Amino acid sequence: MHNPKRLRIAILITILVGMISGGRLMAQNRGNNFAFQGLGNTGEISAKALALGGAYTSINGDIDAIQYNPAGLATIDRLQLSVGAGMLSRAWTENQVYNQNRLFYTLPFYLERLYIPDPANNGKLDSDVFFDGLVDTAYVVAFPDTGLEPFSDAAADWKKKKMTTGPTNFAIAYPFLLSGKNVVVAAAWNKKMDFFDYDRNSTYLDPHLGYTEYDMPDLVNGLDTIRMNWSDFERSRSGSLQEFQAAVAIDLSKHIKTGFAFRYLTGETDDMLILNKIGDFDLIDQNEFAFSYDTLDLSISGSSDFSGLKTELGLQLQYDAFGFGLNVVLPYTVKRDFSYAERTTNPQNDMTNEIKGLEKFRVPLGYALGINLRPVEKFVFSLDYDLKRFSKAEWEIANNDTTHRNWVDQQILRLGIQYAPFQVLSLRAGYRAIPQVFVPDGAPYRDKGPEARAWTVGFGLNLGQLGLLDVAGEYRILKYYDQYFSNTNYCKEVTKNLLIGYHYFF
Repeated sequence: MHNPKRLRIAILITILVGMISGGRLMAQNRGNNFAFQGLGNTGEISAKALALGGAYTSINGDIDAIQYNPAGLATIDRLQLSVGAGMLSRAWTENQVYNQNRLFYTLPFYLERLYIPDPANNGKLDSDVFFDGLVDTAYVVAFPDTGLEPFSDAAADWKKKKMTTGPTNFAIAYPFLLSGKNVVVAAAWNKKMDFFDYDRNSTYLDPHLGYTEYDMPDLVNGLDTIRMNWSDFERSRSGSLQEFQAAVAIDLSKHIKTGFAFRYLTGETDDMLILNKIGDFDLIDQNEFAFSYDTLDLSISGSSDFSGLKTELGLQLQYDAFGFGLNVVLPYTVKRDFSYAERTTNPQNDMTNEIKGLEKFRVPLGYALGINLRPVEKFVFSLDYDLKRFSKAEWEIANNDTTHRNWVDQQILRLGIQYAPFQVLSLRAGYRAIPQVFVPDGAPYRDKGPEARAWTVGFGLNLGQLGLLDVAGEYRILKYYDQYFSNTNYCKEVTKNLLIGYHYFF
């Protein structure tokens, strides 16, 4: 049994210490090692579907249905080709706000870089540095500008941006009659343009005293000293993940359509992780510690090869003014085969080590439901609910990595509307609410991640015998904060996406 009083004191003291990450985009906690980060991102590939917010599970007659529900291919009556390209940018910002408290009062000054220690003061107690004539004159603490909105770019402590452009997809669908039924076979290649993952933490602490989930040590009592390592952490991943799809759809009757599809995921990412030690804190009691600079640099660089195979079963019910769609994703496994060079450097030594391994991510059955309404000829309203049951996933993580965190479920809501004022023009708009697969530290609910919200607009042009042209734009924003007694980290991620698609009919 835990001692309730001791546990309450430990939680209060350690959280008040405030040794939390100075930045953790995509909330990989205090700084996780590589695993399957980035696969939880949700992006659209089809320009037409993006303009409708991705609400495409019940839409049919379009080759882009292969991305959402293979049953939607069943009413295609002639050979179709589709190509797409796009541009995507993503910007991360973070703002750390410290709330003063009476315990370890001066420690956050170090962690927030409000005070830059003089190496001449290595090993000195903070009371000697700060309160005995202030030996170090580099001590400068400024009041924050309280007029700034905490999530704004102006308030951010740091910013990062990344952009990519290029082709996004190619698809072909071919219909034929079999026993009096329309059968459509289709194939597609897709490129995941939004596969960016970035994580930073300028106050990576080991052991970690700021949060009870990080195997915090016992509370210091003035009799024993705890040495806490302070490092600067950064992790980035980028690359190209591709999907190869094959699908078959059958028009069973006037109202019932069905289909199944296979998706083979493959690709390689470039991974980089850096953990550079800044120094040590020797914690003595609740308000006494000493800091010393130290050097120990760790870098891990290399690549990850991803692979996996999904199977999907689709069903649609189509009526004159109403449509229903169901797409079931059967259980599947994603594998990560990685190879890294690990380099450790200190003033006395420089060592390089090779790290290889295989990890597996087993995802249980998931599904998407969709409906569309066509009250009049020129209007189409569509709504999707997509459930990804990541909380039930099984993980095989290499090297008994304790930094790994399981994901939570995603319940994605998508809305779309299309208005065709003329035969040659269709206007579209959409909205998506996308819960993330992580839970920030200090969140009151541990089974749901923060929501990204996406607004989309677009249009389609009917070029007659020259085909169809679709254009769509997306603005997606994710805001969340890590909450502690000592400080709050306000994190923001903004994604801007532009897609262009072209369809040709034979």
